[in-house]
Amino acid sequence: MTSTLTSTTAPLTPLKGHLRWAGELWEVTLEVDGMVIERVAVNKKLSLSQRLGRLLSSASPDYMKIAYTSIFAIKETVKKHTEGFRLFVIERSKSLEDSRSRIERQLLFETSIHAVDEVSISQWISEITKRMEKANWWMKSEYAGKKLLVIVNPVSGTGKGKTVWPAVKRLFLLANLPFEVQFTNKAGHATQIVSNLHAENYFGIVCVSGDGLLTEVVNGVLEHATVSKVVSDLFFGIIPAGSGNGLSACLDADDAITAVFAIIQGTTIPVDLISTSYNLNAEKPDTVYGFLSLEWAALSHIDLESEGYRWLGPLRFDLKGAAEMMVNDCYKGSLTYLPAPKNSPDAPSQKLWKGDGGPPLSYLDPSSRSSWTACEDQEFTFFLASSGPKIQINAEGKHAQHASLSDGCIDLIYTPRVTRAENAQMLLGSPSRLSLCTHRTTHLARLGHSHSLSHSQHLMMEVITTLTLFVTRR
Repeated sequence: MTSTLTSTTAPLTPLKGHLRWAGELWEVTLEVDGMVIERVAVNKKLSLSQRLGRLLSSASPDYMKIAYTSIFAIKETVKKHTEGFRLFVIERSKSLEDSRSRIERQLLFETSIHAVDEVSISQWISEITKRMEKANWWMKSEYAGKKLLVIVNPVSGTGKGKTVWPAVKRLFLLANLPFEVQFTNKAGHATQIVSNLHAENYFGIVCVSGDGLLTEVVNGVLEHATVSKVVSDLFFGIIPAGSGNGLSACLDADDAITAVFAIIQGTTIPVDLISTSYNLNAEKPDTVYGFLSLEWAALSHIDLESEGYRWLGPLRFDLKGAAEMMVNDCYKGSLTYLPAPKNSPDAPSQKLWKGDGGPPLSYLDPSSRSSWTACEDQEFTFFLASSGPKIQINAEGKHAQHASLSDGCIDLIYTPRVTRAENAQMLLGSPSRLSLCTHRTTHLARLGHSHSLSHSQHLMMEVITTLTLFVTRR
């Protein structure tokens, strides 16, 4: 399910003329939804560089169309004998046709002395800019005076945050997208920033980081004095710069350009927000909020025990995963869950609570879970509760391939004690020969024991509402 923030407007005055692009004469027409570029005549006397340019071009031999939502900037160019304009375009990568991956291209158009109906460059720039502005959702009246808050973790992953941000900043500036940037300097800093945010000054929050920073943002939102308004009014996004980038993998936006394009394009989807409560026997249980998965057993060991090797990037998961396969431990615990209805809603947006102070949580009292399905005192090798189809440890794996980010459900995937070879299959993402236990639930409770069985931890998970996240249109 996707929606778009792009406004629909009445057509502007048509504009047609001749321009030179890649050394050839083209007829360019501005239509309601994009620029149509059609070759006037094939020039057979092309230089080697011109032929190479045509070969590398994404245009068909005689025709191409560029949507205004793909144009994020236009700049005038002046040479000794010609003048023109350069279009900055983000388009689908030809090498990755099955994904949403995008690349940036620059197209240089120049006036042609051979054109019969010459149109001035200033008029081209003016008309294209008007159409771009009508496609730019952040220029709608309801967002007037507001901006995008960008929170950057400069040490995320292998320090990618501080190297990715300059490229992101350049694209935002070219697109004239208003933004403010803040850099985090400690764990939990993003939670502090968002919990005290003057939300009326912003239309969205985007993280340049891995999944951890957006998790901090989510928890800051849930601590905000006007939490329900923040959840309903603001858009959220992530530009991948971490080690695992699990959410970005689920959104098919594994690189910065694709993620930025989603923001400029303005298409969004609802993403389930999940609460995880623990210390359930306390007078007031502790609750944290997330959006992707809860890992236990082998997966949690790989994730947590590789924290000290973040400088290795994604390789840390591979190395710790290999060690986990050799040890092949199993973990004792009990699991109870409430099976999801067969006809689950597409998105739990109706769960948005009224008022503030955080969402009301259900089933915290054990007596209210007496009718749930139970798996008592089991030995688990692999355990995953996921709301997304791809996980951080192995984004290409098929562990949770039927999960959806916005169906209001949590997918449970687990196995009992398995052999080393079977464990390797699981961690490498190809569990086709194994008997996976899979269930879909809206609520989950677990009593998980530590490896030494010296203490236990009660957990309670449930889907509470949705956030609106930017996503690239297919």
